[in-house]
Amino acid sequence: MSPLVPYGLRPAIVEEAASLGASLSELGRVIADHKGGCRVLTEAGEILAVARGKLLRDARERPTVGDWVVLADAGAGGDRVITRVLSRRTALVRKAAGRETVPQVLATHVDVVLVVCALGRDVNGRRIERLVTLAHHGGARPIVVLTKADLCDDPAPFIAEAREAAPDCPLHVVSPRTGLGMEELSRCFDGHATVSLLGTSGAGKSTLVNYWLGGAVQSTGDLSDDGRGRHTTTSRQLYALPNGGAVIDTPGLREVALWTGEGGLEATFDDIDALAPDCRFNDCAHGGEPGCAVRAAVEAGTLDPARYESFRALRRELESAAQNLAVAERGARARARVMTRALHARLREKGVK
Repeated sequence: MSPLVPYGLRPAIVEEAASLGASLSELGRVIADHKGGCRVLTEAGEILAVARGKLLRDARERPTVGDWVVLADAGAGGDRVITRVLSRRTALVRKAAGRETVPQVLATHVDVVLVVCALGRDVNGRRIERLVTLAHHGGARPIVVLTKADLCDDPAPFIAEAREAAPDCPLHVVSPRTGLGMEELSRCFDGHATVSLLGTSGAGKSTLVNYWLGGAVQSTGDLSDDGRGRHTTTSRQLYALPNGGAVIDTPGLREVALWTGEGGLEATFDDIDALAPDCRFNDCAHGGEPGCAVRAAVEAGTLDPARYESFRALRRELESAAQNLAVAERGARARARVMTRALHARLREKGVK
């Protein structure tokens, strides 16, 4: 068996690589990315590889943790070169920090996203909704995980808040230190699945990773007195589990700006989506329109007003991201046309047709 199978190698990946003329020995999976390059697992073991050209310049094309890539030799004594990034079956994408409208790909080829919260003040329904939406947008299956059950005397109100935020997501209450709930949660790796962990710093993500790997691989930390997490994981890293499957640990995400996508919001707020067909207008925005079934549910007390407002805020954010992206792409095309005309003008001046 190929050593890449526990890392999620599938026949479709091998077939796509073969269609590009690449053999299994030229195939690898990115297990960590750094400014200087990527660590890639191959048939022959772990290597350092670098990306060049468009793969380095374009944020959407740049290799990231989870990617399956095609490699080539760089020459005598040089690092291997990533020449192609294979099609991404799934991708967790958020808007990169800053004013510029560009995406940041957090991880790819992810089957399951564990939205991890520490029982207590770390459980925040609005943040859970946001992370579940990010998972749905990326094509992964979200699961809510409430950790540190051994440290919480009364988990009931926190469980209720998490269930209200993600009513159709599986929810697990666990404690890696005591083993509570871990056997059932670990089934998410069945079939050599790749599982990514998202949550704040100090939520218990690295403790989960250490439990599955059977040792202290990642450093861990607790929430501080003000409920803020202490950063323990500093970069995204993919690990293969001893019994099959792979897990991606990520640095704590305090804020997540959503990127554009289809279907994720409806999947997260399927209770609201189920009400929409009863609205008077097919294109109802669920704002002030007459005959809105969603607004009627809020007024009747059958839909939580906070959940309704969260839905509206996230939809506005997604619409704004789509508009900003369209503007940015038009600007990029305009700049490309200006550069092309300038190049042709210089060539004519030199007598080159």
